[in-house]
Amino acid sequence: MLFAHEDGSHGIRRLPGGPVLGILPDTDYPEETFTLDKDKDTALVMVTDGVVEAPDLSLDTGLEQTGTLAAQALHNGLDAAETADRVLDAAVAMNHSDDLAVLVVRRTR
Repeated sequence: MLFAHEDGSHGIRRLPGGPVLGILPDTDYPEETFTLDKDKDTALVMVTDGVVEAPDLSLDTGLEQTGTLAAQALHNGLDAAETADRVLDAAVAMNHSDDLAVLVVRRTR
């Protein structure tokens, strides 16, 4: 999970994983609570692995690049949909072959 701030900063928060949704019936998935900073414009950015991983892109590098893109989008005043589009456009430009999905939740002052 990524979070980005309007000042151009961002962070990565690793969450516990689980099996792919819908594969194993009656599976319990770990839960996590995260509160977006209420003192500045902040966005929660959730992505599938196809957005941040590719044969020539490591997970850590992909997460860092995505966080930077999202933070820059907020800094530029883009809304949640425009921020998601910017992240997806970058993934498509790198010819990622896996699934691509982005969810951006924005909290403004």
